[in-house]
Amino acid sequence: MIDLIEALNRVNLSSLSLNASRVQNIAAELQQMPGIDPTAMSLREVRGLTESYRTWLQNAAASSRTNTPSPSTIRNRVYRLRVLLDLAKAQSLLPQEAIEFDTGLPYLKKPKVRTPAHRRYLAYLAFREWCGAQELCVEDLTCESLRTYREALRSSLSPTFAEARYDDLVHVWRKLANAASLPRLDLPKWNEVGLDDYGLVRKHWPKLVEDQFAEFEAAARGKARPGQNRHRLLSKSSLQDLQSILSRYLGYLVTIRNYSLDELSLVDCLANSDFVVSYTTWHIDDRCEGAEREHHRETLRWFAHLLDWFESDWNSADQYRRIAASLKTARVRDPFPEKPIDYDGMVAAATERLNSAQDRWQNSKGGLLSKRRSAAIELRDALLFALLVCRPLRSRNLREMVVGRNLVNVHGRGWRLVFADHEMKARAYSAPFPSQLVHPLELYLNEARPVLAGNREAREVFLSKSGRPLSPDSLWKRLAAVGHKTLGISTNPHAFRYLVPTAYLLKYPDRAIELQALLGHAVLETTLKSYIHVYSQVASRRVAAALRENCPSFRRLGELYT
Repeated sequence: MIDLIEALNRVNLSSLSLNASRVQNIAAELQQMPGIDPTAMSLREVRGLTESYRTWLQNAAASSRTNTPSPSTIRNRVYRLRVLLDLAKAQSLLPQEAIEFDTGLPYLKKPKVRTPAHRRYLAYLAFREWCGAQELCVEDLTCESLRTYREALRSSLSPTFAEARYDDLVHVWRKLANAASLPRLDLPKWNEVGLDDYGLVRKHWPKLVEDQFAEFEAAARGKARPGQNRHRLLSKSSLQDLQSILSRYLGYLVTIRNYSLDELSLVDCLANSDFVVSYTTWHIDDRCEGAEREHHRETLRWFAHLLDWFESDWNSADQYRRIAASLKTARVRDPFPEKPIDYDGMVAAATERLNSAQDRWQNSKGGLLSKRRSAAIELRDALLFALLVCRPLRSRNLREMVVGRNLVNVHGRGWRLVFADHEMKARAYSAPFPSQLVHPLELYLNEARPVLAGNREAREVFLSKSGRPLSPDSLWKRLAAVGHKTLGISTNPHAFRYLVPTAYLLKYPDRAIELQALLGHAVLETTLKSYIHVYSQVASRRVAAALRENCPSFRRLGELYT
């Protein structure tokens, strides 16, 4: 290697933007690398020299706080070494096999602009170099090869950079596999949770199990053979969920319990209650930390349903239903807040938030554009929040609300909200804009909204920071943040259609017709059906009040539990 670098010094390097000092620096650094002997290197060591050099520079940068090379400096040094090796090949100083092992992986055209495509190109290039260093050709690459490369990235790069590089490689691999340039592999995920020891992909199912499930799937999709009196049992999404559950169940039997399923059918696996009960128990204890979940109950019911479909003579189906009915599932997520919902409190909080936003907007006038834009966004969010408290519209109506069509200023009648029947879920909607929000609305339309729109011609009422209409994700995140700051609970656009009617009916239980008009329901029964739980709370409060008033023994309870 030293002789090689000395020979390269005699070559004209000016066209490559390399000078003698930089070449000597690379030579000195190669001599400092542990495990590398520049005087006697094998062809395999030369092929892996680029990656070894990059890893050594990164480790040196991580362990030293002084004279630490930046990532761009490391990339430049590695690039110079790669150019030197290519130049040595061109000058016949090194044979072709010393530069790169013929992996058979297709070449990609280097993007001219630094875009995500350029980043993915670099990730694929690094993988090709790694395959060359390991002397792996494309016929030898398997899922295990990708796992080995993933572990190599974890050991040599920072966690964030390594994960990003691996994801870029997976993206390129799938694109080339779709173009038939690379084999289709079940690429391992960056963070595999249980796939190594839990779960069995469908293509690895035993033949009997695969054929029997395929027959069930065809019948469930309404494609049964002639003469089969099978009706459509499950929807497409349910079939996908069922296949996922069966994959985990079969993987448990194969990898956890070490069973051989080659001679078993799907009915044999499902009808064996010892298998199913042990699987459910293991999943509850090891996967859910002892908590029984709703999907455990649903899994047992689906297994029982499958056994009924196959017309088996086993008694396991009824046993699974009994076990599912006995499970005490823990409620994972409660959509309603723990503290009581007070409508007056919601209105007061929304009003306070709106006043604060108006004050900030007035103070931002004459300041920097960034501050005015930030104040305009705060005013927009406060107005959205207050509007949902008074008129709980759907998310789509908020995002697609257009000035002059949905938000109309009728002469003599003020501002109104108007939506046609095709813009609503049930029927046309028309309601006056809340009078207490008229002044903030006009302030937003006349002053704040033009700041957000900029030079764009936008028709929508509520705009993003870039002047475009709000996206569903952006609206969701903004209202969740404002709701957490204002009410102390996480809210979203559709949650107001539950929180506001519940709080409104608790305060005014005899105004269901008004609530129907606010929500835009076509019939009153829809409103009552959706919020019947509110009337149970109202009835409980009235019964408790009557008991405290008429029964002396309950007066003490009334003092303790108001």
